[in-house]
Amino acid sequence: KYFDADAFNWSLRNTLIFAKPLFEHEAAVNECMASIKSVGVIDTGVCDKACEAGARLLRVAETLAPRQKAALELVRQYTEVPAV
Repeated sequence: KYFDADAFNWSLRNTLIFAKPLFEHEAAVNECMASIKSVGVIDTGVCDKACEAGARLLRVAETLAPRQKAALELVRQYTEVPAV
């Protein structure tokens, strides 16, 4: 099955750009969320979206790893074939 690696790379890049502030300020975000917990329902949409996007990318990456290994093996075999 064909897989668009460029699309995956862009998705990964965009997710990391989106989630980077959350990673950089994780302690502050957690502290803030804990301090306002008594307020009631908290909209965690941004955090949830980052987690969902990361989980989707991880599932794709898990399927790509075996295919990448097989592709690298084919390249290795190809480079070992003597030129005609």
